[in-house]
Amino acid sequence: MTKKIIIADTGPIIALALLDLIKDMPEVIGEIIIPHAVYLECTYDLSKPAAKSIQLAVTNGQMQVKNIAHSNLYKELTELLDPGEAEAITLFHKICADLLLIDEMKGRSIAEKQQIPIIGTIAILLKVKEKGVRPLVKPMIDKLTTHNYRLSKALIKYVLNRSGESSG
Repeated sequence: MTKKIIIADTGPIIALALLDLIKDMPEVIGEIIIPHAVYLECTYDLSKPAAKSIQLAVTNGQMQVKNIAHSNLYKELTELLDPGEAEAITLFHKICADLLLIDEMKGRSIAEKQQIPIIGTIAILLKVKEKGVRPLVKPMIDKLTTHNYRLSKALIKYVLNRSGESSG
């Protein structure tokens, strides 16, 4: 079985780094590749939480960074999205990836219109528990929320119920 190739946007990569899960992604969902703009967004300030972890993950080969030529598709996307999201969608098409890891609603909507299969950070947390990498979802959600990762109360309740954990 060939490994899936996952192109990731900034928010999910930061979340995975905060939770020290980047190293586990090949086992959980596949090989993570990020476009150069996402790498720069994640590591421009190494004093920010997760920035050094992301830099180290790239250095250690746990995640790849790819440069892309700024094509017409990229130029069209940057009229609607930030550079990281635009490069992620463009790179997805360029290398015929399997999945786009993205959380931001506008980016997800545009990807869906292009029939790109997407997954978000919360779905990854469920897979992490399912694969036995971590026993519980709630501590991971708690850690993300302490780092100002925006999750609605309804989404948190849904995920905890789906994972068999109490939302109370």
